[in-house]
Amino acid sequence: MNYFWLNCGYNRFNHFEDLMGQVSVFDSTVHFNPNEGYTAFKRAVPGDKVIFYQVQNKIGILGAGSVLKVEEPRRGQIKIHFKYEEKLAPFTKEYLIRDESLKLTINSMKEQLLNPLSEEDYEKIVRVGRNEEKINRYFIMKEDIDFEADEIYTIYVRNINGVNRNGFKHYSQMQPGDKVIIYKTMPERGIYGTAIIIEGMQRNQPIPGRTDSTAVKIKYIADITPRTIYELDREPQLRAQYFLHEKWNESVTEITRIQYDTCLNPSTDLEPIQSPTIQQMIDTATYSARRSAMEKQLKANTNTTTNQYVQSQSIQQQTEQSNIQHSNDYQPNIQQTSAQRSNQQPSATHKPKVTPKPWKMIYVFSLPEHFNGVDTAIKYLQLKREHLKIYTADSMWTNGSLYGQYIKEEDHIVFHQGIITEALASPIKHDILIEDFHHLNATQLKPIIHAAQGEQVSLPVMKELTRATIGLNEDATYQLDQEFKIIALTTQTVDEFKAQYPVYMHQFMKFYAYK
Repeated sequence: MNYFWLNCGYNRFNHFEDLMGQVSVFDSTVHFNPNEGYTAFKRAVPGDKVIFYQVQNKIGILGAGSVLKVEEPRRGQIKIHFKYEEKLAPFTKEYLIRDESLKLTINSMKEQLLNPLSEEDYEKIVRVGRNEEKINRYFIMKEDIDFEADEIYTIYVRNINGVNRNGFKHYSQMQPGDKVIIYKTMPERGIYGTAIIIEGMQRNQPIPGRTDSTAVKIKYIADITPRTIYELDREPQLRAQYFLHEKWNESVTEITRIQYDTCLNPSTDLEPIQSPTIQQMIDTATYSARRSAMEKQLKANTNTTTNQYVQSQSIQQQTEQSNIQHSNDYQPNIQQTSAQRSNQQPSATHKPKVTPKPWKMIYVFSLPEHFNGVDTAIKYLQLKREHLKIYTADSMWTNGSLYGQYIKEEDHIVFHQGIITEALASPIKHDILIEDFHHLNATQLKPIIHAAQGEQVSLPVMKELTRATIGLNEDATYQLDQEFKIIALTTQTVDEFKAQYPVYMHQFMKFYAYK
């Protein structure tokens, strides 16, 4: 007996009547892939079992049935009569691929009407469709909460400022019934309990002091015998998994069922902890000594280079200041002398901030009003529309529109991300396009320009009770990188546009003008 997955349209059955017992005829010449239709159809024989999957109207599984009759009217054409025999719950592919074996089967299906299934996959789909079996996912969730058994907890998927927590995508995959292992960092990194998802990700009522209230709800089941990451790493099924690393910083991650079972059921054949040999200890000590010597030498060379850099910058500053009236592209390069720096900072070996080389971040298109500026910019810069957010500026825009602000909504104060900080905080990087960019003044551009110059600029908003910052460094709340683009559309001429902003900002802009 063969087993099949049949992709069918809405009109293949009469949905205004009971589907049970209805027969639908499928022709091998009507299919998605011309090269596969006949080959797939000629495998079927009367009595074979089939899963009906409706590909229209986002229904999902329609039911199960069998092959009633197979005809071959002419060479190269096969007609199969399928009989509808059992109604199944309308689960979609997205749900079925939660199972690891079904995921492999479904993802390997071709774009054709009929695809073969194994008996195991067919039986599993039928059990799931009958609600006899549920397809669960398994997660490790990092939460340092004093959980109590049988209590329900709300787990927010974003921090108080609305920034996605690390591992955010896994929250959206959670469904009721999914199983969770609770991971804690204190007193030691390891697993301490189990829980179950009772409500998937959804937005709740606004919470005072919290920008976003989207959350999942879990029910804590019970504590387990704690197991540290070092003990778990000795399990053959968990060896060298990334979530067992000391620097794992996600809030949640998905694991397999085998990994879930292994975490909760210690095996008896743990990999032994091998002590280093005498030769390994000697090699380690030798390496450490060499590394220490190299670091000292590097530090000495850095200090020498730093002094030379400060002296050259001081000379350059004097030269630029004497020639400022003769230069149209002058960019101030303000440097403190080594004496001034030593008075302000006690460390004599402190390295001065090295200003990065200016790079083009703002792409300005000066176009007549009748031009479609969006299409023009996308064409010339070869941008992807799905990675571009489009805005239209006006005279009401403020710094908060760009970098975030607190807004009172009814009785609550809610934080709204700015369009720049939202783009930088997004897990999927995207550029922004602003029409009528000339409504933005120089003051509003200063934070992003200073950040591009290498400064870490503080913003008038808080992130987890600390001041939010924007800059090139990794420790900035909103990290800027040289791939980030702002596309500015304006009806002003290039000269009019330049006159609106200080000269030092021009080096971060690239201009395109219609001629």
